[in-house]
Amino acid sequence: MVADVASVRTEGPYAVRITLTQKNSTFLDYLASAYGPVMESPTALAAHAGKDHDQTYLQTHDVGTGPYTLTEAKVGVAYQLKAFPGYWGKKPYFTTVDLPVIDDLSSEEIQFNDGQIAAILHDLTAPAITSYEHNKSVDLFTLPTLESEVVYVNEHQGFLTSQAARLATLEAIDLKAIDAAVFPDGAIVPPQFGPAHVLPAGVGKQTIAYDTKALRTLVGKLAFSQRTLTVGYDTGAPDDQLIAENVAAELQADGLTTKVVGYETSEIFGWVGSVRDAASQAPNILVDYFWPDADNPYTWTHISYDPSGGLEYLSCQARGVAALDSQAVASGSTSLYGEVVAAAQKTGCWLNVADHDDVMVAQRG
Repeated sequence: MVADVASVRTEGPYAVRITLTQKNSTFLDYLASAYGPVMESPTALAAHAGKDHDQTYLQTHDVGTGPYTLTEAKVGVAYQLKAFPGYWGKKPYFTTVDLPVIDDLSSEEIQFNDGQIAAILHDLTAPAITSYEHNKSVDLFTLPTLESEVVYVNEHQGFLTSQAARLATLEAIDLKAIDAAVFPDGAIVPPQFGPAHVLPAGVGKQTIAYDTKALRTLVGKLAFSQRTLTVGYDTGAPDDQLIAENVAAELQADGLTTKVVGYETSEIFGWVGSVRDAASQAPNILVDYFWPDADNPYTWTHISYDPSGGLEYLSCQARGVAALDSQAVASGSTSLYGEVVAAAQKTGCWLNVADHDDVMVAQRG
């Protein structure tokens, strides 16, 4: 996000001038992003720089002027926030906020139901959501997001090295049936290839339609040894497992022998940028959820489809996408982003399965 920054200069107590090396239509969205660049005290950073420019310090500490300060950071175990007495605004209602890391949803639900925790903010499964929807003693919140459930296809293994085979496999996935099975009230099959609302209606349309004929014909020509397919999912997201199981069942009905395997999030990120890992360690198909860093198409297309993108998990070669992306981010052209999406879709490496809402549950009041 800061690659194009040439200089930063303060102009008075409340203004800063940022000069870029080239045009970037996305930069203001970067500044509005929860994952974007932030202003931090140079005095504080200098005091704790160590030998790695605060990288170690900031894993367990914060630097800022917000309503809370980080008072405990047991990474992967628990975090704690306490009200910051020097906060410039209205004092926060809660003086202490405890954030335990509970990696098992069943345990989390038990603790919530017993009143041990006040809220669950992440990864509720469809059955859990349905249960809480009908529980009058709790508050349920559903919030629209830019999140999508995505099927990633590995072009470096087995019969999926063929573009025609990848597209045939994606066509054989019945999104309507999967969305109805996995999500509480069913779901509309995404009309767009990526996250909802990022591009205008009609641009970036998903054109891969459900039809099992091509895959059934292909499977009939394969040797039995070539018909085995691994469908992976991110173990950090319960819905991913349900989607993976449904995808595997559908493809098995078309003649493939499928197995479903869970992968830790850290392992999935480890494949990025490595064709060797994609060929030897990654599954044939991966189900994972995705969201862009801001409501801007570049923060989706670049990170997903460019070779230098941070979430190009399986190293699919979407030729021409990087050049189109560079033109699009400089101009902000919607039509160019449409071309990026068309080029990515043509590879048969991605399919948008469902648009995700965030669902949170809290104790009443």
